Amino acid sequence: METLDDNAIGKALDADNVIDAVSSHSDNEDEIGAFQLFGVPMDQMTQNAVTAHYDSEDVCEDAQLSLSMVEAERVPIPTYKQSEFGSNGPRTMTSSNSVGGRMSTPYRQSGNAIDVIAVRSRENHLYTTSWHVMFSWSRFRSRTATGVGDQVRVLINGKELPVKMSLLERGRCIFQSGSLTPPIDAFDHVELYENNANYVRFEHYQKSTCCIRYVECRLYVWHPEESVIIVDMDGTLTVSDVEGHIRTLRLGQYDYLHRGTCQFFTKLHELQMRVLYLTARPLDWATASRNHLENAIQLKHVLPPGPLITNSNGLTGALLTEVVNKNPHIFKRQVLEEIQLCLIHAGRITEHPIFVAGFGNRSSDVLAYKDAGIELDMIFLIDSTSAIKCSNTTFVGAKMYESYDDPNVLLWMLPKLKHRVPFEKVWKIDEYTVRELLYAEEREQILISERNARALQEQEYERIKQSNQVHSLEAMPSL
Repeated sequence: METLDDNAIGKALDADNVIDAVSSHSDNEDEIGAFQLFGVPMDQMTQNAVTAHYDSEDVCEDAQLSLSMVEAERVPIPTYKQSEFGSNGPRTMTSSNSVGGRMSTPYRQSGNAIDVIAVRSRENHLYTTSWHVMFSWSRFRSRTATGVGDQVRVLINGKELPVKMSLLERGRCIFQSGSLTPPIDAFDHVELYENNANYVRFEHYQKSTCCIRYVECRLYVWHPEESVIIVDMDGTLTVSDVEGHIRTLRLGQYDYLHRGTCQFFTKLHELQMRVLYLTARPLDWATASRNHLENAIQLKHVLPPGPLITNSNGLTGALLTEVVNKNPHIFKRQVLEEIQLCLIHAGRITEHPIFVAGFGNRSSDVLAYKDAGIELDMIFLIDSTSAIKCSNTTFVGAKMYESYDDPNVLLWMLPKLKHRVPFEKVWKIDEYTVRELLYAEEREQILISERNARALQEQEYERIKQSNQVHSLEAMPSL
């Protein structure tokens, strides 16, 4: 076999990436154009594709060799740490070290997946929510070229699970048992983190491109007696509903949030509440939405960790749900019911509700949260001015609050949370209540001082204005 030079390999990979990117762009609506994504000018695409046609067989032989060595455990499975690569894992189009002087299989991120909730039972079994995984696909490629029927490896924190998934049409994946959830004993030999996110990676070797495509998501381990706070994203975390899509997904403005958002939900997380990010965004935007949550920061505060659940129907289904049918509460209700069943199957025995509070910006959010068992006095709506109000306007004492950084929001919630959570969490709520009362008093004193200072400034301005008018009248010549 002839030796491949670096230029030939680079052109082959560029051409394959361009083809995949164009296909993904046409069907999955990638966030940026395919040619901008890979930096390949249009006039070079044809030339690179022709070169790739003659070199692809050599590259495939190298890739097949390195893949067989990985499967034979002679080459370590690539792992990464968040501190090393950031929240997104390895960079796109990376290659591991060469094997015997030959090029090893390149890796390319391609697709999206929804986060998974795994509830640990008292028998140490894990009951999970559905695993929704979708690789990039194209209707212009054959089933063979797409890899329909191929195996998909599942790795958690760098260790492969004993079960595999199968690649279906339209890039969807399903476990070989025919279910969207793995068997409860699939995690027996995998170390999982209880208080941090577990990194899940799905790998598919695509023969047509001679590379390993991968999709990533997070897995969170919960216990049966959890108390959960539900949080919508667009218009609830972000300042605006529509503008939130553009700023966070396309422009990367992760700080486009309501005032005090990060600190407020961090306090709830410190009260041993689980935060669930539930959005009607399509599965195609899951990775970009996760990047937003993991990179959002206000001053020194970040958003607390928590699973991100999107609409599993993809972009078309999400648009039908949100724009045409206008019933996103049905999708959210189904998701919340599945989480409830997970906790019950894992052995939940407490009579306290699973979902204790919900935050949204639309009436459909109120419907979904109410159907999940949340009482109206613990469902909050936020508008574009960051003002928060309780959805139950008839409740005694309910009023409009300035924003998330208003301590009175927590002071409204905390006494009601005490009756909705297990007893072991009550002392923490009492501690926070005292702290928020002190903070509210200090904040009120500061606001009073600011109002007094503003009143003095206005009085001084009026005095100067009147003085100038008197001087101007005196300076006028008499008729």
